[in-house]
Amino acid sequence: MAAARIKDIRDNIAYADDAWRELSDLVAEAQRADNQVKHIGQKAGAVLQAARECFDYCAADLRDDFLAKNVSAYFPFHPDSLSKGKPFHDLRSIEPRLYDALLSLSERIRDRKVIPSTLALYSDAAAINSLVNSKKHHAVIETIETTDQFTIMDFPDGRVVVARAWPGIGPDGVPRPPANFKAKPEHWHTSPGVKVTSAKSFSLKEGLGASRSDIPAFCMISVLAARRILGEVYNFAYGEPSDLFS
Repeated sequence: MAAARIKDIRDNIAYADDAWRELSDLVAEAQRADNQVKHIGQKAGAVLQAARECFDYCAADLRDDFLAKNVSAYFPFHPDSLSKGKPFHDLRSIEPRLYDALLSLSERIRDRKVIPSTLALYSDAAAINSLVNSKKHHAVIETIETTDQFTIMDFPDGRVVVARAWPGIGPDGVPRPPANFKAKPEHWHTSPGVKVTSAKSFSLKEGLGASRSDIPAFCMISVLAARRILGEVYNFAYGEPSDLFS
């Protein structure tokens, strides 16, 4: 059985990856000049929308190939999506191994488990979904600028290093800044001739479950999560290699 939308997913992931890199460059330039990023909410929204569509394509493939094509089926971001009365619940009798695999995946999303060999969470897929749904109501991803969150180090040989010094990994397995974190030049010990300045961050509004609030970081995580999670789904549903979208 060959899924019809693998190319669509690959194309969307490639677009999201390019758009994230372009946005990261714009943010880096704005941090250097202490400027704003024009239309940053729309640019971030485009990355997240492209990633979200990949999950929609996957749900459509599963529906077309394992269920009736005339039902509306949405990607199971939560175990409730597989409960009795929902379209994918029919897999429990039609394709029980696939049902169990999707249920396990949805439970990892619900429980904010770490995607193996990454610092991304399975729940980032649900956060992408929530952010895109929120954008439908507010027209733009809401963003926040916060001063003194990054440190820029200019070396005499022309090298530039941008750092964000956080003390460790949070209980959910991803980097977390402490409360009221501020990156000040005097916090760093550097060699003579190194110029150290602080820079602001561009962040997502909190509350929608993203494992990162920093916009370029979460856009990168959204691409990574889509690659890895959908690779898992197409592996156990179609026997495709788990790195199908890498």
